[in-house]
Amino acid sequence: MQKLTFIFIVLCVLMVISITNIWTGFLWTSYHAFGESMGENKEGIVICIKPINYKVGDVIIYDPKEVNWTWCPFDTINHRIIDIQDGCYIMKGDANKNTDPISCLTKDKIICKVIIRIPVKND
Repeated sequence: MQKLTFIFIVLCVLMVISITNIWTGFLWTSYHAFGESMGENKEGIVICIKPINYKVGDVIIYDPKEVNWTWCPFDTINHRIIDIQDGCYIMKGDANKNTDPISCLTKDKIICKVIIRIPVKND
């Protein structure tokens, strides 16, 4: 019960922050992280915001098809911004050795910034 109360409070705070235009909005969605690019395999819910600006260290979600990464088997990618060069965000999974194979991920191609991950066990 305490966990649900905490989640409800967090959602209320996010709605208030969203209304005050600190961020342009927030959303929540389910996720399933395959492979180990951001650590172990995970399932659960993420809560995201659309901030005015992104910075190095932010974990964001983007659609690989929007940046011509057509051979990527996933609908969305959840990786960390490791550098910003001339308006292009350089992305990398925390457990990956190499950066994502895209030439330029611009702000308009980013779906959202992950602020909370709520793991869910499926037995």
